[in-house]
Amino acid sequence: MIAANEQAAAAADRDETAIEALLGRCATRDRAAFAELYQTAAPRLLACLLAILRRRDLAEDALQEVMVRVWQRADQYDGYRGRPMAWLVSIARYYAIDQLRGRRPLVALDETVAGRLSDADAQESVEA
Repeated sequence: MIAANEQAAAAADRDETAIEALLGRCATRDRAAFAELYQTAAPRLLACLLAILRRRDLAEDALQEVMVRVWQRADQYDGYRGRPMAWLVSIARYYAIDQLRGRRPLVALDETVAGRLSDADAQESVEA
């Protein structure tokens, strides 16, 4: 059991190292590296986006936007500040949260609240 855990940890480290190298190449605008990064990271990022957005169509659209951001910001990745997959997931997570915030429905005011807002006394206090 311990050997299996060690093998899994070693594989994860190799993946992180490969992703870090791909990000470095993407920072130099290497399109082949970006295609490889997409193939490597997209499944995990899509899973993260699906967990947050709960709709596959929205998650797939978000994935495309996230990958554009990754391409644009690849030169900002700093290995001393964290693991590369964590950096990618944070971009995806923040993008998904922004999407959820933007989709919130507007709440209609009921007549009582609307009446208070149009009250003449309230208008006078606003003008004062």
